[in-house]
Amino acid sequence: VAIKRFERANRLMFGRDATVHFHLGDAYELVGSDYEAAEAEYLTALRLNDTHVPAYNNLARLYIVERHDPDRALSQLLPVLQQTDDAMSEAVLHKNIGWAYLEKNWQNKALDELQQAEQLFQGMDLDHIDINAYLAETYGLIARALTALGRAGEAQDAWLSSLGYALAVVELDECKSPTIPLPSDCRNAQEWSREAERYLESSEDPSP
Repeated sequence: VAIKRFERANRLMFGRDATVHFHLGDAYELVGSDYEAAEAEYLTALRLNDTHVPAYNNLARLYIVERHDPDRALSQLLPVLQQTDDAMSEAVLHKNIGWAYLEKNWQNKALDELQQAEQLFQGMDLDHIDINAYLAETYGLIARALTALGRAGEAQDAWLSSLGYALAVVELDECKSPTIPLPSDCRNAQEWSREAERYLESSEDPSP
C-alpha cells in the first residue's frame, strides 16, 4: 500500500519531487526489501535536491548495513556534515558516520562521532518515537565500540541504555499492532533490544 501510494504521488508530481522519491525509496526498503530500487530512489532524490539530508542518511545506512561498504557511506556523509545547521540532521549524520567508522574497525573515531550524536539527541524531546529509536541505536553502537576497545564495564552501561530506549519504543501502541510491516522505528528497536539482551545475558556472572 505504501509503495503504491508513493508511486502514485510520484506520477502526480511528474517525478520531480525529491521528498516523494525519498519516501518511495524508504518504502521499497522497508516494505519490499528491494534495496536496488531504494538506492535508485534515494539517488534520484539527491539529484533533484542535493541538500536533502534524510536521503543522504538513508542511502549511507543502506551502504553500511546492506552493501557492507562503509567507505561509500562516508563519501556521502562527510561532505554533508559541514553543510547542515539542523540539530536532528546533524545528530543522525554523526551517528551514521560513527557507524561507518565502526564497520572499518576505527573504534576510537567511531566513539567520538557516536558520543557527539548522543549529546545532540539527548538535547531533544525524548518523548518523540524517533528520538528514542535513534538513542537505542546510538547507545547500541557505542556499546559495540566500547566492547571492541575492551571497556566491558562501560559497554554494559551503554547496552543497558540502549535496551531502555529500545523498550520504550517497543511498548508503544503502534509497535504492538498487527500491521505488517511494522514501522521502521519499531523494527529497529526490536533488533537493538534483542542484541542488548543477548549481550547482557552473556555478560552475567554465573552463580557460585
